Amino acid sequence: MKKIVLFMLALALAFCAAGCAKEEPTVTGGLPEVPKTAVLQGEGWSFTYDSALFEADGSATVRYIGDDSPMPVYLTVQLYPDYTAEKLAEGLVLQSGSDSVKAEDASVGRDSLPAKAVTVERVVGEISEVTQLQRFYAVDTPAGGSVLIEAGSYDGAPEAARQGLDAMLASFVLG
Repeated sequence: MKKIVLFMLALALAFCAAGCAKEEPTVTGGLPEVPKTAVLQGEGWSFTYDSALFEADGSATVRYIGDDSPMPVYLTVQLYPDYTAEKLAEGLVLQSGSDSVKAEDASVGRDSLPAKAVTVERVVGEISEVTQLQRFYAVDTPAGGSVLIEAGSYDGAPEAARQGLDAMLASFVLG
């Protein structure tokens, strides 16, 4: 009887060891980073962002939270139901006040949406000058009107912030 009990105990331990053991992945260089994906959506548009690096600030803006710089890193979307993408881009060029700023044909988002792109660079700051970078994408919507996507950053922004902005722009969708 003792042999049967010992045999059953050994069998149970072997079964548990085989079935309960979890293989630990081998990781070199620290733990792998897994983005925490969140979605920000508005009237007729949406995009995804890494909520470990960015936070929603209102209903249409996401800001980078990993930096204490004088300039924000952000992405914001605004709906313009009465303006075409062409008109929005013309207004941005005029508003820049620079003859070197032009509207260009571009594409943006997961579906490579046709857009008018305007890039504005400004040096700001009295003591330590920082170059502010603003990329605007004006996209016509199927319902009429347009959306304006603004990606703001600065020269020297953290790589994670710049990559995050690019990822958000790539994930943008209408509908």
